[in-house]
Amino acid sequence: MTFRGGKWKIYKLVIVFFIFTTFCLFAVYLLQNKPASFDLTAEFSNEDTSRQFKILQNNEFVLVFVHIQKTGGSYFGRQLVKSLDMKKPCKCKSGRKRCNCTRDGKIWLFSRYSTGWACGLHADWTELHECVNEKMNKIEKDVRKRSYLYITNVRDPLKRYLSEWKHTQRGATWKDSSLLCDGREYKDFIQKCYEGENWMGVGLEEFYSCSYNLANNRQTRMLANLSLINCYNSKLPKSEIDNILLESAKKNLRAMAYFGLTEYQIESQFLFERTFNVKFLVNFLTINNSRADRAEISSKDLEAIHEANELDFKLYDYAKELFFKRFNQIKKDYFMKTGLKFKPIKSIINNTILEEMLNDYGSDEDDVNAKKKNALSLLKQMKRHLKVDKHIKKKLKNFQETD
Repeated sequence: MTFRGGKWKIYKLVIVFFIFTTFCLFAVYLLQNKPASFDLTAEFSNEDTSRQFKILQNNEFVLVFVHIQKTGGSYFGRQLVKSLDMKKPCKCKSGRKRCNCTRDGKIWLFSRYSTGWACGLHADWTELHECVNEKMNKIEKDVRKRSYLYITNVRDPLKRYLSEWKHTQRGATWKDSSLLCDGREYKDFIQKCYEGENWMGVGLEEFYSCSYNLANNRQTRMLANLSLINCYNSKLPKSEIDNILLESAKKNLRAMAYFGLTEYQIESQFLFERTFNVKFLVNFLTINNSRADRAEISSKDLEAIHEANELDFKLYDYAKELFFKRFNQIKKDYFMKTGLKFKPIKSIINNTILEEMLNDYGSDEDDVNAKKKNALSLLKQMKRHLKVDKHIKKKLKNFQETD
């Protein structure tokens, strides 16, 4: 069949119009669904990407955990006190959240599960830098030289935000956080988004529509130096405040001895173990079926959340790039040092230290038995997420019966 004259021109126009329309729709789809991009203009020094500390050999080192809400901090905190293969493990008692983490009588960990909320509930970077040394002097009853190594977790902003919304919806609050800055507590000066004791049952739109909701850009605010904007009393334009907070959070993140990414547990464990020259008895676990993963949100809500958390999304892109620069550098150093050929990180961290200990559970060494007890206690708390082999399961069952 052939086309002549006007008919052929009409068909050509239809075909061109169809191709053009398809291309435009596809381009719009890509723009709306593009993955988070890295800050390709970011530059990192060798000091930013090569971080290694032998915490087992230096009593001056103290790990300070900046525990940001809904970033997997409780899970990570329990790993620190119950799973690190230290010569002198933390002393943990059944039924108590806090453990005694000392080495030669010196505290090496400042966190919720070791020293408690000594600087306030979910103390941020600003609060901790004002408070930690004074509190450590008081707890240890000693004024000594210490080197504080700050650590934290950073999470995908959308998942973190939805998780905090769900947490708040169930009636939880952090209203007792002191919000200390430049020697003053601001908790009673921050306007609340709700009346009464809590915000139970809050809808998503109401949650993100409250402009003074501390959930908005929480990660950026908690990692920034708030003194730079006169704490919570800043009179600067919003655009200037945002820029100062974001750049400060980036700077402080670069200075962190370690930070992990909640979505990359295997890589985070590998990075921690090589950064501090220590091993975990229980491997990190990625849980992909959280309430945030199950939440269904509209395109309108998604756009509003992005707008309310613009700084956190920018910070996460930056954190992700820095994290993988550190990870790739330390992975390269590991293979060069060991002379091993490349193999998956998962097989490297999947060590058998705990299994070897369990085979000799009747040991008379108090420290070894304490390590086993701590690790099994952690496994017990994680059991609904774990698939353990028969050997571990038997030991875990015996532990549950005698704990």
